[in-house]
Amino acid sequence: MVYKFGLIGEKLGHSYSKDLHNKIMSESGILGTYELIEIPISSFSYDFPKLLKKDYNGFNVTIPYKESVIPFLDGLSESARKIGAVNTISIKNGETFGLNTDYDGFLEIFIRNSINIKGKTAAVLGYGGAAKAVTLALCDEGIKSIDIIIRDKTQAKSITNSDNNFLTFNEFNMNSNYYDFIINCTPVGMFPNVMESPLPKYTIKASFVFDLIYNPEETLLLSYSKELGIRCFNGMEMLLAQALKSEEIWLK
Repeated sequence: MVYKFGLIGEKLGHSYSKDLHNKIMSESGILGTYELIEIPISSFSYDFPKLLKKDYNGFNVTIPYKESVIPFLDGLSESARKIGAVNTISIKNGETFGLNTDYDGFLEIFIRNSINIKGKTAAVLGYGGAAKAVTLALCDEGIKSIDIIIRDKTQAKSITNSDNNFLTFNEFNMNSNYYDFIINCTPVGMFPNVMESPLPKYTIKASFVFDLIYNPEETLLLSYSKELGIRCFNGMEMLLAQALKSEEIWLK
């Protein structure tokens, strides 16, 4: 059988997913293709349902459609339902099922680097699909407290049983708190806008900084963090972990 997979997003010029999945399939002896599928926001509600009816076996989903795909799917995994976002779609016998492997991929960074989450504090930058997966993963692993940093607090809504604290970026910059973890879940600093950072250097106070961006390998946020002597990680380990999990789901 020849499998057919793809990544759905608005702009995918930064993505390594095609090369990564093709490499995984080649090394695993799987016959298949993986495509980058850009859909304009203006035509998403028309183009996406048509795409689901084509002969694909599964999709990954990225910015800005992790939440937008949900109404078009036949079912959701428990984690995707809790998070309210989907980054992996499995298609079997014409049925579409949404899952979230960002959750697993993010935790893999901590597992591989022997970093403990329980009892720690975190600031999560952004509140899109990836940020919601990260927030739930941290809470499930026993994080003590999370500040979620967003542009507009009127959109704030907790997805966990704990009371997450929401701050605007201006409030965060003025408070200047120290955290065990600062985690960037926004696209700020992603290729081609590599000279942007979601935070100014003087507000980065943490033991660890995680930037879920993997292109460029070192974002301006990570460069600032290194200059400050903070241990930091980009999103490549997470990308690889969630890619392997996606392949596992599609090939079951």
